[in-house]
Amino acid sequence: MTVAAPHEIADRYRDIAEIFDVDAPEVGPALAAYITDLVGRLGLPTRLSEVGVPEDGIPALVEGALGDGTTLLNPREMEEQDYAALYRRAL
Repeated sequence: MTVAAPHEIADRYRDIAEIFDVDAPEVGPALAAYITDLVGRLGLPTRLSEVGVPEDGIPALVEGALGDGTTLLNPREMEEQDYAALYRRAL
């Protein structure tokens, strides 16, 4: 697996921030704050458990993520254990 260099990841985040017109020296935290605020304003759930996902559903989510071609656009490459940890934190 090839891991993107930190500057490549930062460049990807800058591209996303530009789409949302987020301009800040520290683009990662500014973009995260913008998305968090947007989700709150839209009233969207923030936890998987809020939409009925049980812990034993995580393997199916991981399988889906691994088979999803859009994961190639992630700023960081992810492996199975990375997705599982991410989903557990999102419960």
